[in-house]
Amino acid sequence: MAASLAATEIAYLREILRDLGVPTQLHPTPLYVDNTGAEVLARERKVTHRSRHITRRYLKVREYEADGIVTVRRVATEDNTADIFTKPLPLGSFLKHRCSIMP
Repeated sequence: MAASLAATEIAYLREILRDLGVPTQLHPTPLYVDNTGAEVLARERKVTHRSRHITRRYLKVREYEADGIVTVRRVATEDNTADIFTKPLPLGSFLKHRCSIMP
């Protein structure tokens, strides 16, 4: 669900930049996810018993990927700098991510 909302924001911002006269991007914008389920939902068109309850608006990322607006990429948990803002981390991981955003 978060990936689809982020993809919608990406599409909106790309459209604003185009309207402002910024040269159009030739390649899809990468959208990094750290959840295997989110990646599978974005790529697979098939419906399973676990995904059938998800409304269409949350699967918009599929359309954006098919249209070449975004490309969904997996980021490993140990490489996900955003984790420093979303969950408690062991000291080693915390220091690694802190150094990557505050050199």
